[in-house]
Amino acid sequence: MKFVIPAIAFLAVSSLLVTGCSATARQNGTYIEEQGYSYRYIAFITDDAVQKISTVLPPAKTQIRLSNTAELDPRDYFGRSLMEGLRQHGFSATTGTPDEDSSFLPLTYALSNLDKNPGKFHVVINIGSMQFTRLYSANAGKIVPASVWSVRR
Repeated sequence: MKFVIPAIAFLAVSSLLVTGCSATARQNGTYIEEQGYSYRYIAFITDDAVQKISTVLPPAKTQIRLSNTAELDPRDYFGRSLMEGLRQHGFSATTGTPDEDSSFLPLTYALSNLDKNPGKFHVVINIGSMQFTRLYSANAGKIVPASVWSVRR
């Protein structure tokens, strides 16, 4: 019983953080502190995200367009990696201005540190009306999921 109450409190606080952060995550970008930054972390998060998206949306039938920007910033490794990963898994993923009759789902994303902690990461990916969020923890050069995927439809 002593373990159940802290676990419930942790889940409640985590879900509030995820929900609060996800409401503001409409600008694309990688917003992480430079200390503790590792391309391996970004690659792990990208692969994990693409795997989850592939289980929810049908890759060969889903067209995705990056929103809020005409092209990716060359320094935004997560954004470039995410778009490439989606393409490799069979999604039609593009940037640029859509045609008026476009059936492409809009994509926005944000990867940031949780509470300015270089070892805690939070990812939010919005595709159409769906939102994918997850927390990650990095320590001693390794990164692991710190929560389950939250998918809101």
